[in-house]
Amino acid sequence: LSDTGEDVLINSSFHRKITDIIFNDPEISPFGKVDYIKAEKRYGDSRLDYYIEKGSEKIWIETKGVSLSIDNCAYFPDAPSIRAVKHLNELIKIKKSGGRAAVILIIMRDSNEFKPKADTDQLFSKTFYDAVKEGVEIYPIQLSFRNGTIYWSNKQIVIS
Repeated sequence: LSDTGEDVLINSSFHRKITDIIFNDPEISPFGKVDYIKAEKRYGDSRLDYYIEKGSEKIWIETKGVSLSIDNCAYFPDAPSIRAVKHLNELIKIKKSGGRAAVILIIMRDSNEFKPKADTDQLFSKTFYDAVKEGVEIYPIQLSFRNGTIYWSNKQIVIS
């Protein structure tokens, strides 16, 4: 339970289950109907969370669970994350080589915007904005957790 009275899901083992449900539902998936989904696929020196095929498009995806929110702004990471920086750099390489790359932000607190938490991890913040500049797609997805159930919201979250 957060200081605002919200239930907060912090168990990251649920992220895979949540994103599987999202990607398999064309109504809520940012990619619509997809033809093929593979979790934990190797790319370079990393294992990225998802590889999706949609027609001839090949999309590499990394997911991040976001449970920190201050004044309705969601932040990631809440601790330095060398692994998250490594994955963003892989996505930048994919994009530069002509592929499609994306980050899914699973936002578990009521928020209006998302920012990388630079005072926690300056390198992640810089790399995140580099990824945005290079065209890595960012999809913040607002969810809530109430009475043991996860709810999807179509609320638009601004990246700032």
